[in-house]
Amino acid sequence: MFIKLVAPADVLLVTIMDTYEIDPSRPKQYMTGLWSQISKDPKDIKAMNKAAGNPKLMVLSEWTSFTSEAWWKAIQDSNLLIFNATVEVDAADGWVSMNFIATQPNKQIDFSIDEHPMWLYEVDGAYVEPREFVAAAISSGERFSVMVKLDKPPARYTIRLPDSGATQVLSGFGNMVYKGGEQSTRKSQPYVTYGGMSALEITDTKSYTPYDLSSDTMTPWPASVPAAVADEEFLLVMGRVGAPNKYTMNKKQLYAPDFKADWPMLFYPNSTLGTDDENLVIRTKNGSWVDLILEVASLPGDELAFQHVMHKHGSKTWRIGSGEGRWKYSSVAEAIAAEPQSFNLVNPGLRDTWMTVFATQPSGGFWTIYRYQVTDPGPWLFHCHFELHMMGGMSMAILDGVDAWPKVPREYALDSKPATRWEDILKWIKDWWRKFTGGGHP
Repeated sequence: MFIKLVAPADVLLVTIMDTYEIDPSRPKQYMTGLWSQISKDPKDIKAMNKAAGNPKLMVLSEWTSFTSEAWWKAIQDSNLLIFNATVEVDAADGWVSMNFIATQPNKQIDFSIDEHPMWLYEVDGAYVEPREFVAAAISSGERFSVMVKLDKPPARYTIRLPDSGATQVLSGFGNMVYKGGEQSTRKSQPYVTYGGMSALEITDTKSYTPYDLSSDTMTPWPASVPAAVADEEFLLVMGRVGAPNKYTMNKKQLYAPDFKADWPMLFYPNSTLGTDDENLVIRTKNGSWVDLILEVASLPGDELAFQHVMHKHGSKTWRIGSGEGRWKYSSVAEAIAAEPQSFNLVNPGLRDTWMTVFATQPSGGFWTIYRYQVTDPGPWLFHCHFELHMMGGMSMAILDGVDAWPKVPREYALDSKPATRWEDILKWIKDWWRKFTGGGHP
């Protein structure tokens, strides 16, 4: 395994790694159904199956606070050249698979490979019906896998990573180099510009933009659909509250970064009952179908709402519906009856990271519904993946399956209850007194 990195103007970073075959036991005939949607040629299918088993791992991140001295130390410590990334490919392989993992905490990146269309076949670790794109926008927490046909003249082709979000116009770069094209000086034709705009007409019609809810239709493969009716529903009204850097998921409460750190909810699931902290907790029953109804851009002062990248740990969710305005229904069933055009229960997308609407003008709000089944009891975090939003309070604890709470193995169990603040202070005083008196008691 090797790692190479790239970052222009110490802003965007790409980590490129060779990986080993992820699941060699998966039946090839099973995967044929996926690859045949890209090509019917048996040679292509065989090559894609091989490429998927040994993908190039592309870890996207941002290091915006490093000084030149810190960069140089990173280069020395890692013995890696941070400003020149290369993905080496061989046309004889036919195809290459690249797995893009978005770890950048506050940026949205459009990735593309000059002159090479990409078949998106996996989203958030789950297969989808493949679709061809020339560029794709990826935000914090999302994971996309693409299949790229190696059918161009041996040369160097630029991998472009512009920040297309609303933060700053910056761009990262890498190179995909064909075997035999290492010395080529040919300039490749880009699909996107430095600022993430379309460089070709085809980019306007063949770009994957998850922030556009109406066009984000990556259907699960094989087909997978949720139950027609949910057993439990929870409305979460989200947005900025009180200050530009404070965010809530229930109109007012903020989820602190160290929420229940002294009372881990795996060990103490009932510690919030009867307290204000219970407002930051959702409790579900094992086996039940749950609807999470998210309302954005409706809180006072937050009518022009930036998008949120919502991530649920522990399970994937189907996005079954979305609409404009405040949530005005007593149930999801009532909403489906009132505006069936706003819902999709036939082939909705399935993933663990979803984007909410970017409200560029006041419109009274937007709502989105995510449905899932509780199959893995335990405490799971549901939060915005933009770091500044999460640190500002935009999280909830979801205690899935409280009626079938997992028993913690003895080797991981806590020996005693966590100390309270006063117990910590008393212990410090006793320790200090022993040192001061040589072992006496206060």
